[in-house]
Amino acid sequence: MWRSSAVLLLVFPLLLVSLGNCSDTTEKDVVIRVIPTNLIQLKYLQSLQLQHVEIESFLLEKSQEYEFVDLIDFGDSYEGRNLWDLRINKPNPNGSQKNVFWLDANIHAREWITSAVATWIINELLTNSDLNDVIEQWDIHINPILNPDGLQYTKTEDRLWRKTRSPNSESSCIGADANRNWDYSFGGPGSSDNPCSNYYHGSRAFSEPETAAASEYISNLTQQPDMYLALHSFSQFVLTPWGDSYEHPEDYEDLMNIALRGEAEIERVGGGYWESGIVSELLHMGSGGARDWAKGIQGIKYAFTFELRDRGEYGFLLPAEQIIPAAQETLAGILAMLNAYLAAS
Repeated sequence: MWRSSAVLLLVFPLLLVSLGNCSDTTEKDVVIRVIPTNLIQLKYLQSLQLQHVEIESFLLEKSQEYEFVDLIDFGDSYEGRNLWDLRINKPNPNGSQKNVFWLDANIHAREWITSAVATWIINELLTNSDLNDVIEQWDIHINPILNPDGLQYTKTEDRLWRKTRSPNSESSCIGADANRNWDYSFGGPGSSDNPCSNYYHGSRAFSEPETAAASEYISNLTQQPDMYLALHSFSQFVLTPWGDSYEHPEDYEDLMNIALRGEAEIERVGGGYWESGIVSELLHMGSGGARDWAKGIQGIKYAFTFELRDRGEYGFLLPAEQIIPAAQETLAGILAMLNAYLAAS
């Protein structure tokens, strides 16, 4: 276990050959590595890929470095990898009850940018003194990798793999779409009952240990989140429920007031074009998703998805130079939405 009072964020290009849907050799995939300062003197690293175990090391380091950071193991993946909640809960000097924010990422294996951004956000919240008010006002839960088995598979076998890695009893096809596996409108439009489909919803709601563990953990939090956000890629959208119909939520205006604040700040910081609205109108149908479960089952009023960079030029294979800008604009959008929530409360 390494320890350090500071870290350096390094971005490396990574040469990969996809073994799945894309046969072209590409140099567009990237990983972000958090390096302890006592290792900076190394001329090079053995691996350019950020593995699940390395993210675990980073999370453990932060939980040991800051007394107000807790690292909770809330379950295991099918292949036995830990599912982590890094909780940032700095005491509020006023002693008032804090609001709760939940963020998760990498529920779809190939969306590497999401866990890179989540990891960067953790580091920024803990090391940027300008954000001290944020971590005093909010009890923040961050799960940077919700599908660790799938993510690992993209590192070693198929760069564009999307699903989990659990077997299906009646098919040789592996895995389920973990974002179609929740018990809100399970099996509805935008999901598939074909185990070989990228959108296979699983044999039943919460058939996947990852979604079962996450749902149970969130449900049992002492205080339910005031805002839920899932990081996905790509398309540059701020999305609201619902994924199973074109119907707008009853509080759609309230949701959009928050979403548009985030959208505007993302565009200001990053310079790109974003859109906000319900997922079924802007992107596609997608029943059984985590965001809709958060709102429809858990009653979390403000439940959103960010579809991160870009709008399709690179898709899942962002070039290295876009990692940090993507993280910066994402955090800016989140902060704007949290502030808008407080202003409206």
